Amino acid sequence: MANEEQLSLLKQGGEVWNKWLRENPDDEINLNGADLNGIDLRGADLRGADLRGVNLRGAIISKETQIDPKWDIVHQIVNNGAVGEDFSGADLSGANLRGAFLKYGEFIGADLSGADLSGADLSPTTLTEANLSRAILSEANLSRANLCKANLSGADLRGADLSHTNLSGAKLSGIDLSRTVLSSVNFSGADLTETNLQRADLTETNLQHVDLAEANLQRASLYHADLRAANLIRANLRDADIRSANLSDANLSGANLSDVNLTEAVLRLANLSGANLSSAKLVEAKLSYADFTQANISGVNLKLSQAIATEFSGADLTGACVKDWHINSDTNFEGVKCKYIYRGLRVSIFIDRLPINPDQVFQPGEFEEWIKISAEAQQTIDLTFPEGIDWQAFFQSLQRVRQKYPDANVDLQAIEEKGTAFIIRLRTSLDADQGAIESSQKELYETQLKLLKTEARLEELRSVQQNNLEFMVKTMAENQNVTQNFNAPVGNVAGTNKGDMKAIQHNYPGEIRKTPAESAKEIQDLLLQLQQSNPTDIEALVEQRVKSDPTLRDRIRNALKEGGLETMKVILPLTGIAIETVRGWVEAEGD
Repeated sequence: MANEEQLSLLKQGGEVWNKWLRENPDDEINLNGADLNGIDLRGADLRGADLRGVNLRGAIISKETQIDPKWDIVHQIVNNGAVGEDFSGADLSGANLRGAFLKYGEFIGADLSGADLSGADLSPTTLTEANLSRAILSEANLSRANLCKANLSGADLRGADLSHTNLSGAKLSGIDLSRTVLSSVNFSGADLTETNLQRADLTETNLQHVDLAEANLQRASLYHADLRAANLIRANLRDADIRSANLSDANLSGANLSDVNLTEAVLRLANLSGANLSSAKLVEAKLSYADFTQANISGVNLKLSQAIATEFSGADLTGACVKDWHINSDTNFEGVKCKYIYRGLRVSIFIDRLPINPDQVFQPGEFEEWIKISAEAQQTIDLTFPEGIDWQAFFQSLQRVRQKYPDANVDLQAIEEKGTAFIIRLRTSLDADQGAIESSQKELYETQLKLLKTEARLEELRSVQQNNLEFMVKTMAENQNVTQNFNAPVGNVAGTNKGDMKAIQHNYPGEIRKTPAESAKEIQDLLLQLQQSNPTDIEALVEQRVKSDPTLRDRIRNALKEGGLETMKVILPLTGIAIETVRGWVEAEGD
């Protein structure tokens, strides 16, 4: 507090003030926190005066006023603004800069400790490595400001706008950020130990490697936040929204996560030993390789969560819902405490209790045995064929699935026949993408089925043509004066000719001698070879071959004639190529 007697003398003007100074040279000048707005300080000697917190806005200072450079700068800032000015390294500690206009300023390494910057406009000011400890920044605009490695410990940031602010590596321990909007702030590597972030909005915030030990994050919004490798030891996250957040490698040991929403969150390799997650939501959460040793997971919703090789030793799983969760033989349940479990969910109600009797609980070893069976069952895919099965198409498609997913170890485990229907069970490695494998198997089976039907149709057409040829030869042999035109050497015709017979031999190239159906069959074989070599870009591959290979163009021309056209209409759709597209390529190249 300012010395009221000294303040009264100063308000009387520079002459009265200077006379008092000369008469009292040993008195310490204390004007701390005084309001000098409108006071005439021209000619006053203020050297060595304590002006911390003094309001110099509107104070009248002239060249004759003797004042320390530090306070002269403060006077200039509050009265003239400092847009774009450079104050790097300046000592502005304790300065009253309330409401100052400091946009685009440079305060690199400046000392602003204890300064009053409430309501000041600091966007987008550079404050890297600045000392703002105990500074008052309430209602200040720090939007897009750069506070990298700044010291804000003990600062008052209530109501401040920190949107898109860079606070990476900053020291913020012990400050109050409750109810503050911190979305899109970069906190990576910052020190937020014991910080109050209750109900704070940290949506999509970068909190990588941040130290949040013992921080209060109760009911905070951390939706889609990046908390990779963050330190959250003993932090209070009760009832927080952490949906879709990334907590890989984070340390949450001893943290309070009761009633927290971690739906679709990533907790891979996270340390949750001793954490309290009672009644938390971990729906579709990624928990593989995480450590839940001695954690309280009672009443947790683990529906569709992935817990491959997760450590649950000593944890309490009583009353948890494990509907469709994914575990494997490396998931450790040694010493787990579990009285009962739920295997189903209706809306938000856990159902399908095990043991079924509500008055019973698991006997020693019973839960572990159930878990073992459950883990083994999760390594299978059941395929249903209600209208029967074509075994050739199935095994061909299975072989292609194995080639597509070589690390999934897809094997045929069992075949069950139920009337005309078949259920085929495939076994995979547990970390395999079973959904993708199931879809691929079904799609490839249908493709192979169509190809086999096409081959059967071609064989049928060849048989019909052969029968027609034999019938024609027999008919001509029985008639006289028949002129025979063959698209083949005459000597290849079997039969006995009666009467006068003329044979006209046409010598066509070997490729053109083939029937349209035979050309279509050759094209089918070629398309299958091309599709296996490059299944993702078959159309470009076929176009290139058509344009560069005249023999192939002749085959296609022949196949597109009557007798092969219908076959081509079946073959080409299987590769996703329109028949008119192929016809266009052939016609574009001419002869």
